[in-house]
Amino acid sequence: MLHVAFSTVAAPDWTLRQIARRAREWDFDGVELRTFGPGSTDLACDPCLSEPSKVRAALEEEGVALTGYATGARFDEPLSPPPPVGFVFGDIERPVRELKPTVEHAASAGAPYVRVFAYERFGQESRAGAVRRIADRLRLVCDDARHQNVRIALENGGSFGRIEQLQEIIERVQSSLLGISYSLSAGVLSGEDPAEAARAAGSKLLVCRVTDRRGDRPCAIGQGDLPCEAFIRALDSMSVPAPVVIEHPALWRDDLEPAEDVLPASFAAVTSWTGSAEMARA
Repeated sequence: MLHVAFSTVAAPDWTLRQIARRAREWDFDGVELRTFGPGSTDLACDPCLSEPSKVRAALEEEGVALTGYATGARFDEPLSPPPPVGFVFGDIERPVRELKPTVEHAASAGAPYVRVFAYERFGQESRAGAVRRIADRLRLVCDDARHQNVRIALENGGSFGRIEQLQEIIERVQSSLLGISYSLSAGVLSGEDPAEAARAAGSKLLVCRVTDRRGDRPCAIGQGDLPCEAFIRALDSMSVPAPVVIEHPALWRDDLEPAEDVLPASFAAVTSWTGSAEMARA
């Protein structure tokens, strides 16, 4: 049975306790906490605004699981000066240092993963060069995570929108702690079949992100144009226990339907497509 959660980008003005209470009321299994790291006030429910023990307690009191932490961290920043001099004098580790406090916070709160991005190639650089730069940084992140009992979930997007492009980075990093966060929307944008991509990810799949849209407007799952049903049914047929995170990007747009309308409807659609729901109706 799929673990179904929602991302807190759907309700940026809610406190962590409001998030937990609504998740319980709407029967979600868990929540994924979006964070901008220590010191940020962009989200009222940013977990890094509280001690990890308080984050854990707020969710446990409502019987809601902490699905994971989602960051916008990316590891594509070009070296300055450029290689080969940049490898000696450049600050290749700066993005790694910036993420480290969030990884530590997530681990202390009990989050299974921290979501990050590879993201872009720059200028005329080769893909091999971009992969090498990104993988070198991710290897350092995984070295830190090794001591924290948390995994790193690399999400598709930008120049790395397809599953084989993520796998190329993962194969170079060679860490059991590095897995995949697969975004249905980014996969569609890259031109691949998300259901087939999820199957190809196999045991490396740590979390799946689902959003829907009509044209360019995000909407409740199942009410738009993206192949959400086929994706959910494919996940439900797999043995990999990757949670499904429903994402409604109200943090980035103020013209969307409220979370109170979108999230319960999305949960109902997702669970109606799973084998457990079909067995319950039999």
